[in-house]
Amino acid sequence: MYFRYHVNYISPRTNMTVGVFVAVWHLVDGKRMLDEEIETYWEHRKYFEEALPVPSFYSDENSIEAVTWFKDNNKTRTLINKMKFYFDMLRKYDVDLVKSNSDNPGKIIYEDDYQIGVIKE
Repeated sequence: MYFRYHVNYISPRTNMTVGVFVAVWHLVDGKRMLDEEIETYWEHRKYFEEALPVPSFYSDENSIEAVTWFKDNNKTRTLINKMKFYFDMLRKYDVDLVKSNSDNPGKIIYEDDYQIGVIKE
């Protein structure tokens, strides 16, 4: 089983819903968050960039239009517990967060201990 946290708007790059990390980045980039929150964002981003492997398809800005889904396992659950800041920021700025579950979210083109990358089949 896999799960994905996403918002209710579509990425023009993937034609799929925007994931939680990018959704919060949009708040930062749009300067919708307070300066202190943006500072905290960079601390959390640094943690996730070190803790969560970056799928290889991002090396060319994701030309294959893949999206990531989390694996449902103990390692991932530990990581998800560290995402409270992201969830809180989306809630604070009225961005609806959705959790989708699937046992077949698409064609798997990437996999690590925490996540898979998929493209539409």
